[in-house]
Amino acid sequence: MRYKYQHQKYRVKRRKSIFRNRFFWEGLLVLIFLGALFYFFFLSSVFQINEIKVSGNKRVSTESIQNVIGGQISEKIIFFQSESIFLVDFPKIKKVLLAEFPNIYEIYLKRKFPDIILVQIDEREAVANWCRGEDCFYLDKEGIIFERGKDEGKLIIRSETSEGELILGSEAVEKKIVDAVLEIQKELKEDLGLAVNEFILPQEKHKLTVKMPEGWEIYFDTQREVSDQLFNLDLALKEKIPPEKRGNLEYVDLRFGNKVFFRYRLEPPQSGDVIDKN
Repeated sequence: MRYKYQHQKYRVKRRKSIFRNRFFWEGLLVLIFLGALFYFFFLSSVFQINEIKVSGNKRVSTESIQNVIGGQISEKIIFFQSESIFLVDFPKIKKVLLAEFPNIYEIYLKRKFPDIILVQIDEREAVANWCRGEDCFYLDKEGIIFERGKDEGKLIIRSETSEGELILGSEAVEKKIVDAVLEIQKELKEDLGLAVNEFILPQEKHKLTVKMPEGWEIYFDTQREVSDQLFNLDLALKEKIPPEKRGNLEYVDLRFGNKVFFRYRLEPPQSGDVIDKN
């Protein structure tokens, strides 16, 4: 028996060229478009930072601020250096500026397209001179020392403690104590007609001493309400310490609730209950 073999012909299908593939060209166009956008926004001269405008500064020079910012705006993208306005790291710049210039209290940064950075500076304002030994610094309302000061002025706070390193831009006095000092100075002048400009923070905890021009002192407790202590002082001066005897007064101590302690020079301590405010 004979078998017949039939040979089946196979056609080889040619692979279609990638250059004739529609998805290839669409993908390529997308990549070119994205590359063009990347170049336009990050590498072209259109958005490269051209100017840094600084306002609000008084003590810190504009040039110094611009130099610091200028050293922070360059970023590396793969193999390229860019100063694109879109890449500026504002939190980083703010942190560097605050560390570099203790005089600065707050910084506001803003982009002004296409190529300008706006910098608004709020500087610290001195409310007192803070002194420890022979070292004096300007102190702001937050209790931060920020610049060398003088052992003189409308308000001086002296510290008798030697703890802590003196670093510009750091807290030297708690804010609540600064608030208390400012309130005491204001109320003594406006309500009692007593002009004072010197306060002492002794080593004794929570004690604040007010040096009066006549030579006597007032002791406050920084943990208690200043208004209550001032009220007690007012009553004590009106009812127990007549003006003609203040020249011999050594101190008035307001730290013990409604009991005011006071002492005249060369006399034993005396005390008196302040009239109940209720």
